[in-house]
Amino acid sequence: MPSPIAERICKIIDSCPEAEMTVAEIAEAIGISVWYMSHIFRREMGMTVVEYRTEKRMNKAKILLSSTDKSITEIAYACGFSGQGYFSERFAAVFGISPTKYRIQSRTDK
Repeated sequence: MPSPIAERICKIIDSCPEAEMTVAEIAEAIGISVWYMSHIFRREMGMTVVEYRTEKRMNKAKILLSSTDKSITEIAYACGFSGQGYFSERFAAVFGISPTKYRIQSRTDK
């Protein structure tokens, strides 16, 4: 069970994973130092705040890819990425497949 601090961090990120909020801004919103927040979060969640936010963004992207006809660029922006190229690179690094191939595969698996 995560501490109240880790829960608050998760709640902030979960409410809007695509937000441009920095780690420092999250720490400030909670009223603790970046170092303390990062230390607590990593110890309790097993990942950094940025990794957690990226995971949430990627999960949102998977949902959009499989359930909408939005372009990859539109999905990239909707998930908080600065562009399609970086989004596609990160998506492939996380899932081992390009967003386009994931979309095709997710629709043929149904």
